[in-house]
Amino acid sequence: MYSHAEVQRVAAAIESGEVVLDPSWRADTEEGVKGARRDALTTCGCVVLMLAAVIAIAVLSS
Repeated sequence: MYSHAEVQRVAAAIESGEVVLDPSWRADTEEGVKGARRDALTTCGCVVLMLAAVIAIAVLSS
């Protein structure tokens, strides 16, 4: 957990340009949008694999 003072310090550093965020971390850059899309596809793929495993176990156990 971050303290309020720490969050304020980092926010001020970002606003002043002292710290630059990696473009892939931002939702308003092309890299960030691609990363979010990739993460969503990865999550969907994992859910599909888990469902397939559950179905396979159910079919094999009956």
